Amino acid sequence: MPRRVECSFMMPYGAVLRRFLTLLVAFTLVGCATGQKPAPDSAAAQLLPFTYAPRQDGAVNGGVRAILQDRSGDYWFGSHFEGVCRVGRDGVRHFTRADGLSDDQVRAIQQAPDGSIWFDNGVGVSRFDGERVTTPVDREHSLLSTWAFAPDDLWFKSNGSIGFDEREREAGVYRMHGGRVWIGNNGVGVVVVDGDATFGPAPLAGAGEALLRMGAPLNSSATVNRDRSLQRVFSIGEDRDGNIWLGTIGGGAWRYDGHGLRQFTASDGLTSASVMAIHCDRDGALWLGGTGVFRFDGSRVERVH
Repeated sequence: MPRRVECSFMMPYGAVLRRFLTLLVAFTLVGCATGQKPAPDSAAAQLLPFTYAPRQDGAVNGGVRAILQDRSGDYWFGSHFEGVCRVGRDGVRHFTRADGLSDDQVRAIQQAPDGSIWFDNGVGVSRFDGERVTTPVDREHSLLSTWAFAPDDLWFKSNGSIGFDEREREAGVYRMHGGRVWIGNNGVGVVVVDGDATFGPAPLAGAGEALLRMGAPLNSSATVNRDRSLQRVFSIGEDRDGNIWLGTIGGGAWRYDGHGLRQFTASDGLTSASVMAIHCDRDGALWLGGTGVFRFDGSRVERVH
């Protein structure tokens, strides 16, 4: 359950100065007595209850790998091994298998037309109805050949394992933009399909330093530093201005603005080397997930959670 903070104020007595100081303290504690939500303070990020530590078997913890802002304005953050958190007006609430999740790895989060929140997990899917998390156990397989695409459909992966099944080993992430299909792969990098043409990001990178740092082209066998290149793409998103963002394993985030590529790393405030999730919220703010949750303000990245 989320923690509730109750605030009380001592009534001033005596001198006018003492009354003034008390009122000043009460003013600075915005929202404690009125229930209003205080403005976020980037200098004091509200950290999530995720440890980001490796699993007991040594598996790497990728951190936050799914982000959603629901229609009520609350934010949901799914983790690699540690369940999912909701951050909203009631504070932070943490859900794990003990609360009904089918698995503690949350790969994707979606909201259904009825307002319920669905989690695509390492094994199975789960649903939050506003009060509790449940995991459907009955599945109807007879409609595999008769389904029809509908705008309110929610899509989930197959009920595979926590790691990778045989099909997922060659999988990537995809996004349509301006008639182009952007395909990201953890190992191959980025492929752009534009009509009948298929190419890597080099023609789009411009002539700056980004071209040198993004890794070897697709037809090259040269050894590159994969941990700081564009060759390990894990997430793709789009900001409010139509720029394409690429999240990588070890290479931070990259932005294509229609003219060239720019890499964002710790020097820009993105202290997570890996970016597993990218989400643009209703107000146009861009959120990045990794070992922490970050928000891009148009020039710099700041850690929020």
